[in-house]
Amino acid sequence: MPFELIRHNFKTAQRNIEQAKPRIEDHVKTAANAAASWDHPATPNPAVLSNLDLAIARLETLKSKLTVLDQKASEQVAHVEARVAHLEQLSTIESMAGDEFRQWTKVRSDRLQAAYLARRGYFQASKSLMERKGIEKLVDYDAFQLAMCVMDSLKIHKNVDSALRWCGENKQALKKINVWNSFPQTLAICPCHDMANGSNRARLNLSSGCNKLRK
Repeated sequence: MPFELIRHNFKTAQRNIEQAKPRIEDHVKTAANAAASWDHPATPNPAVLSNLDLAIARLETLKSKLTVLDQKASEQVAHVEARVAHLEQLSTIESMAGDEFRQWTKVRSDRLQAAYLARRGYFQASKSLMERKGIEKLVDYDAFQLAMCVMDSLKIHKNVDSALRWCGENKQALKKINVWNSFPQTLAICPCHDMANGSNRARLNLSSGCNKLRK
């Protein structure tokens, strides 16, 4: 999963740049044209100043978004390195009857328990176990928490906003399994009182798409 998160993080950064670039270029071009046609060099041109301010504001917004994504990427790389190191430890163990192998399997067991707890929604217990055992980088805690937030939004709050936002962020992945044309629409048109039926229909769409991908 960390590799998929890194890929998704990169795609998000790329999308943000692609969306901001033409708008920034438009502001700069408009400012340049306004400056070229201005006949009062001693007086500031309001059109130039306003467009440059807009370009700078968009650049600052883009910078803040990329900074957050860069921090996430650094965390994800650290998770990958920790998991690689954990697997490398196994290659250095000479005997499965020794203490080193027992210690390695204990770490793996703790990791699986923490992941299971997070997957089932017991986040406090999962986090406590991870912190106590020092295995935070070996568990996809944030991904499980995000998934649970989307599920709670659908089941408890009868709200599809989080699910639709997730669909938008994972549009390309949904297209790959041929459910993009049906999955978001299923959620969007589903009435709040029939959320269970909508969730079942969405689950069928995803299952069908995943089976196609496996084939």
